[in-house]
Amino acid sequence: MLPGYLSGSMHSMEISRRTLLASATVSLFMTGKCPTARAGTVQFASCRREVNGSFSAVLLDEAGQDLEVFPLQGRGHDVAFSPDGRILVAPARRPGNFCLVASTSNSFAPRIITAPIGRHFYGHGVFSKNGHFYFTTENDFENAIGIIGIYDVNRGFMRIGEYRSYGVGPHDIAILPDGKTIVVANGGIETHPDYGRAKLNLPLMKPSLAYIDVENGNQVDLAILHDNLHKLSIRHLTVIANGTVWFGCQFQGSKLESPALIGHHRMGEPIAMTHLPDELAGQLKNYIGSITGNSAGDIVAASAPRGNLVLFWNTVTGAYLGNKSMKDGCGIAATSDNGFLLSSGSGKIAATAISPGSLTTLSSRPDISWDNHMTNHG
Repeated sequence: MLPGYLSGSMHSMEISRRTLLASATVSLFMTGKCPTARAGTVQFASCRREVNGSFSAVLLDEAGQDLEVFPLQGRGHDVAFSPDGRILVAPARRPGNFCLVASTSNSFAPRIITAPIGRHFYGHGVFSKNGHFYFTTENDFENAIGIIGIYDVNRGFMRIGEYRSYGVGPHDIAILPDGKTIVVANGGIETHPDYGRAKLNLPLMKPSLAYIDVENGNQVDLAILHDNLHKLSIRHLTVIANGTVWFGCQFQGSKLESPALIGHHRMGEPIAMTHLPDELAGQLKNYIGSITGNSAGDIVAASAPRGNLVLFWNTVTGAYLGNKSMKDGCGIAATSDNGFLLSSGSGKIAATAISPGSLTTLSSRPDISWDNHMTNHG
């Protein structure tokens, strides 16, 4: 069953295990021929601000060239692909309440879904492993409760319920390789739309990684940062093939401090924070914008856009591997050759391998601005 808050109170919504875990029926979005997504190359997606100040979600090829541009009614944040690559979803940046749903193969017209009254999106979401459901991080802002909204893909992204996120300020979200467990980065920061993007509870923050059973919403594990790191807001995460979660943080404490901003965790174990050379730590300006693993899963890249750096770690040894410079570089996605595609707020898209040398610029459009994240499929 998928429990959820319905009409403001706790109820359980009867949805059979077969509905949740078995293969899907034909989506209401699909036409009779069920066209496939563009074949042959890896696809990427990101949100951006256009030259006229409007916002879009964009489907890209591996050379950083536009394939499709989908207008947004406001600023987006991240984009998620369905497992088959046919659908992309772009939720609004906090505290927006819209979410774009679009086809990568023009099999249905783009549409907008909205958050229910009393909720807003945080900009991230993920599909279930079988593609039947879309889960998104949301804020029950009147009660300061983190929420995972549940949307049924085969019923036009109807919102069918919600789970607790077991923390405050849920931001990024992913599915573990077992397909049965959601992991959520609870940033720990209380916000309310009446106060814009103001942070209302910094002295009382309690950031965490919450692991949640996909089928019933029960908490499987909860990893909380030590009390002396309680202002280290866990914001973004990536899951590698062995189930280890790597995450990036944004420190809400004194600018005179430079705590570790990258960590990793496996269920049932304590959180481990990484180490950076002392002369580098202060350059990051206490802000990690995005984190992603490469296609082999042995390297993670994390962006520090305020420090104009992209940094790399070995996921096997935990060793820091070095960095590359990119002005306002934030979006990161894995490429098919075990490298990364990077995007920046200054309109640049570049590629990099984990080797000496500079980035290879693929496209540069200073009239536009790429948003924080980039996603791949293929």
